[in-house]
Amino acid sequence: MPPRLDIGTQIKMENGVTQIIEGPRHSDLDGWRAQLMAAFGTTSETVAHVEVERIAKALRQRDGTINPAELDTVIAIVSGQQPKNELEAMTICQMAVAHALTMRSLGNLNRSNEIEQQDSNALTVARLTKAFTLQVDALAKLRRGGEQRVVVEHVHIYAGAQAIVGAVTHTGGPRALIENQGQPHATTAIPIVASDGQEMRSQNADRETVPVSSGEGPQALPYARRGTRIRGTKR
Repeated sequence: MPPRLDIGTQIKMENGVTQIIEGPRHSDLDGWRAQLMAAFGTTSETVAHVEVERIAKALRQRDGTINPAELDTVIAIVSGQQPKNELEAMTICQMAVAHALTMRSLGNLNRSNEIEQQDSNALTVARLTKAFTLQVDALAKLRRGGEQRVVVEHVHIYAGAQAIVGAVTHTGGPRALIENQGQPHATTAIPIVASDGQEMRSQNADRETVPVSSGEGPQALPYARRGTRIRGTKR
């Protein structure tokens, strides 16, 4: 795993103004600048510094302080994803900041005593986690160029086997599932073809119903034998 960028942030307060001091912990300033620009997928040093300031403002506490370790962590996460351009870098920055704010909101939720505070913090956590999921999907689409991936599976049906082709649903309620042993029913009438190309057996086509005798009152049944015949015996 390649090492992440260590921006070495220092925060100073002068006359009520927060100053973010960036710089390497070593003497290779040019190498540090190249790593900083690569971390944000850009060749512009200005873009990299502006993004660092935006991340710092997003992580600012209520009292105006900024945790340098938290800022360095977010930038290290962005660097670890190795964005290929500025658009990917912006998306990854949003993901990293959303994660940091989610963990902070979870801490606020854990420390909440009032029901209103718990509901507010829980709602914030839910929104941030949803936004994080959407950002992950957006980054995945960017990296695959917006193309959709379709998986095609081939199913081989051999002679004597059974299969269902088409959408499958269960009908008739729980009792029907018990009576038919939980077997599903296909909603489309598509013939099933075995591997040798022959259509497999299916149910018989619908035929005319057998006529039912009608009438009221008891009726005598006809005698099965039309007549009697006495056979003689030979002596």
